[in-house]
Amino acid sequence: MSYTKNNSSDSSIKKELLSLTTTLQEMSLKLDKMDTKIDVFEQKCSNQMDLIHKELQLQKISDIEQSLTDVDGRLQEGENNTEFLLKQNTSLKYKIDELENRSRRNNLWIFGLPSNIKGSNMVFFNYMVTNCLKSS
Repeated sequence: MSYTKNNSSDSSIKKELLSLTTTLQEMSLKLDKMDTKIDVFEQKCSNQMDLIHKELQLQKISDIEQSLTDVDGRLQEGENNTEFLLKQNTSLKYKIDELENRSRRNNLWIFGLPSNIKGSNMVFFNYMVTNCLKSS
């Protein structure tokens, strides 16, 4: 009787071991599938990250090109303004020179007369010059 009980117990343990072995094999297969899925997921994530990285680089390049275009436009505008100001400066210098020359044409130069005449001497001098010029 002990042999039957023992045999029955062995049989039950064998069945349990067989069941555990089957369960372990199934779990191992499922883990392998999960590993495969994780590998695929990692590859997809890597591909997406590469695409995002490339898009960011293209956006940066586009932003840099736009900035360069803006700077080029501002530089061209500055060059145009400088050219205009140089022409205007030359024109104003010419006008100043012309005005100085015209103002000297109507001046009367009297040699031997001191240039620091002031006050009542100046009034007398103006009177004298005006009367002398009228009589000539």
